[in-house]
Amino acid sequence: MGDRPLFSRKRKKGVCPPLTLVKKGGCPHIHDIHMPREFPRTRRVGEQIQRELAGLVHDEIKDPRLGLVSISGVEVSTDMAHAKVYISVLGDDAAAATSIQVLNNAAGFLRRKLGAQMRLRTVPRLRFYHDRSLAEGARMDALINKAVSGTADSKDDE
Repeated sequence: MGDRPLFSRKRKKGVCPPLTLVKKGGCPHIHDIHMPREFPRTRRVGEQIQRELAGLVHDEIKDPRLGLVSISGVEVSTDMAHAKVYISVLGDDAAAATSIQVLNNAAGFLRRKLGAQMRLRTVPRLRFYHDRSLAEGARMDALINKAVSGTADSKDDE
């Protein structure tokens, strides 16, 4: 074997070796942080599904129980088998729950329509969830405004 390292591999210029091969001080990049990898294809497929679903929900689903729904995000699994679709609904939590139930019941229909519109080998299974980020953002904004107005009032008193 000689002087040659066990894991030698020709590298492209500017590309760092995997974490197990990096010696201390051998690479200027940070390799000891284990962050989940972002897969650009799943992100692109999720964005495309979001655009297509918005049109399909608006045009194809005629259920009167479905409220004013907007698709706020889609997360596709790395194997492209499942997709979490986050929706926001105008109205209260009861309207949101009803709309989610309607959409989950129509998930097979929507999946088949997506398969006809998109060129994918497998169309992900759709599961709809209520996106509470808009309500939570409004709540946080109200808290910030209340705190700012409270400090402004206390300065006026002085």
